[in-house]
Amino acid sequence: MLAVQEEEGRTTEVVLETVRPTVYLHDRRIQMGQVIVAGPAVTTTRSDHAGQQHD
Repeated sequence: MLAVQEEEGRTTEVVLETVRPTVYLHDRRIQMGQVIVAGPAVTTTRSDHAGQQHD
């Protein structure tokens, strides 16, 4: 995977663009593919207050 693009409302991942296809020759991979994927937007919440110093 080359890149992930977050999209609001999306629940699954889907390939948006194939930048470079995977190529096989006689059942042997000779080129690894690269794709751009759209996926669900990630929401993060920080409840651990990481990085704060406690006295």
